[in-house]
Amino acid sequence: MLAVPVGGQRIVFDEILSKGRIAENEPIYDPDFVAHGLTRDAGRAEDRAASEGWRQAAPDLNMKLLRVAAECDLVAVHWEGTGANTGTGNGLPATGRSIRVWGMTFFRLRDGRIFEEWTEFDQYSMLKQLGLLEKQGGRTTNGYAAITILFCSDWASPRSGPRANMEVNFLRQVGESLIVRRGPPGDSPPMPSGDRR
Repeated sequence: MLAVPVGGQRIVFDEILSKGRIAENEPIYDPDFVAHGLTRDAGRAEDRAASEGWRQAAPDLNMKLLRVAAECDLVAVHWEGTGANTGTGNGLPATGRSIRVWGMTFFRLRDGRIFEEWTEFDQYSMLKQLGLLEKQGGRTTNGYAAITILFCSDWASPRSGPRANMEVNFLRQVGESLIVRRGPPGDSPPMPSGDRR
């Protein structure tokens, strides 16, 4: 098993997300790049918009690599993100609160460039730290909206079928009813790259 170099992946966290140097690091991505989300995939333009959105929401965003492992054409990164949510971006209003989240990203390389990406992080914890979730006693009719903000590409889109069942099951596992604090209409654009970042 041949390990791939991890320089490009470090650039994603150290340069692009932590320092906002997005345009100058575009060459590390394959022209056919795909970011895989829980419910849909996104191309490089949408993934780039998501990176810009995180920098807008938390201008002091700092992404720290905790662990990196590589095998063949795959690179796994365990990371920590910290920053103050002083701006708006990726559908988040400016709360002035600090966040600290952990996540994992898997990259697949092709010809030394990032070809595919899968990212998962604790979105529930992030929203709770930002004060965007409220505990409600008893059962609430809009607890469903809380889970929708966590997983869906559109804050207000209704869900049905297996996806909705998964969301309801998540609410049961959490063991509490939640609602989402929302801004004025039109203030909540779709989350870039769906279920990603």
